[in-house]
Parts: sequence; structure tokens; C-alpha cells
Amino acid sequence: MMRPLLPLLVILSIASHRACAGDPPRNGPVRFEGQITDKDARVKFQLEAKSREMRARPYDVPLAAGKRYTITLDAAEPAKGFDPKRLDPFLVVQDADGKTLAHDDDSGGNRNARLTLVAPRDGTYRVYAAASRGTGAFNTRPSKDKAVNGDAAQS
Repeated sequence: MMRPLLPLLVILSIASHRACAGDPPRNGPVRFEGQITDKDARVKFQLEAKSREMRARPYDVPLAAGKRYTITLDAAEPAKGFDPKRLDPFLVVQDADGKTLAHDDDSGGNRNARLTLVAPRDGTYRVYAAASRGTGAFNTRPSKDKAVNGDAAQS
């Protein structure tokens, strides 16, 4: 009984993938997860007038011009007091030329990072999940953004 449906599912899957591949997200949160370890490379970031070096994982993310994106980076383990070995998430967003457009350390509460960015132009941006201190697993939590340029936000 499943046999006649299989070709249809494959076609729908391919069509869906082609419609989404390479298309910048229209609005809403950027999602990724992973883990920062002692083996991750240290990346030097130019943050306004000073530079800072941190362990970081890069993610290439397509963004659409004029759209507002919220990126929230949380430590997977909730903070229980101060622990210098626990991950203290730090976010950095750079354009294709490596220029830092936005960064955040603790705006997400509980030592987590959260930033909102309006993409200046269509393109691929590099989002770094970095560790201000410590190591550990991280994830994002979705949040809705308000409309920018008259477009409705989606989560």
C-alpha cells in the first residue's frame, strides 16, 4: 500500500528542498546548536575598538536585506551560581568581508547571548557561536520578530 505513495513523497521532498535551498530566510529566528570544546579553534574578533580572542564555531547563514533576525545563544545547561568551566555564550555576526556587524555577551539573561540584527543586504553572513568563558553544549530558542518593511514575522 505504501509503494504508490513513495514516488510522490520523493518528488515532494525534492521540490521542497529545491524551493528552500539557498533561499534566505524571510524573517524570524536563526537556529543552530552544537558544542564548544577545548579543541575548537580560537578566533580573534574585532569588537568595536578592541579585539577579543575566543573559542568559536562558525555557521554560514543566508539572510535577506531589510529583514530583522533574532539570534539567541543559550548554554544547554542552566547556570547554577558561578562556574568558570561552564559555557558563557557569546554571539558574533560578520558580513561576507569579515566585518563584525553585531555581537553580544549577556543580553539573553542568565549569562546567555541574544542579539537582533537587520541584514543590510541579501547574502551569506557568518554567525559565530563563541565562548566568552568555559566549554559546553549550546542551542538557540526561537523568538518572534516584529515586522520590518511591512513584512509579517514568522517563527
